[in-house]
Amino acid sequence: DSDSSSMSDDDDEEEIDETIAILELRLKTCGGRDYEAHAELMRILREKNMMKKLEKAREAFSREFPLTDELWLEWIGDELRLAITDDDQEGVSSLYERALADYCTTGLWLAYVAHEQQRYAACDAGSEKKEELLRKTRDVIARSLAKMGNDFDKGHQLWEEHRKLEM
Repeated sequence: DSDSSSMSDDDDEEEIDETIAILELRLKTCGGRDYEAHAELMRILREKNMMKKLEKAREAFSREFPLTDELWLEWIGDELRLAITDDDQEGVSSLYERALADYCTTGLWLAYVAHEQQRYAACDAGSEKKEELLRKTRDVIARSLAKMGNDFDKGHQLWEEHRKLEM
C-alpha cells in the first residue's frame, strides 16, 4: 500500500509540475496578458509552498494587472510570516504602499495602519527609531483618513485607530 501511495504522490507531483509548466507557457506565449493563468499559477505555487517561484509569479502578475486587495493581503501575509529584521518589516511596508497604489480600500489601509502600529509598539522606548516609527505611523494614519476616512462602512475604524494612537 505504501508503494501505491508513493506512486500516487509522485503522479500528483508530476501532474502539478506539468500544470505549472503549461501555465508558464501560456503566460509566455501571450506576453503575460492572461489574468486567469496568473491567478491559477499563484494559487498552485502557494498551495505547494513554492515561495521563490511564487514571489516571481506575483511580481509578474502585478506588472501586468492591478491585484485585488485579497491578493495583496495574501502576499503581504506571506511576507509578514517571513519578516524577521527591521529591513524585512520595511519591505512589508513597501508592499502595502504598492498595494494601495493598485487597490485603495479601507481594509488595506486598516491592515497597513495595524502593521505600522505593531512596528511602533515593538520598538524600544526612547530610541530614535521609536520616534521615526511614531512619525511614520502618524503619517500612514493621516493618509488613510484623507483617502478613506469618510468610508461609510469602515472609515470609523480608521478614526478609532487614530484616537488609540494619540491617547
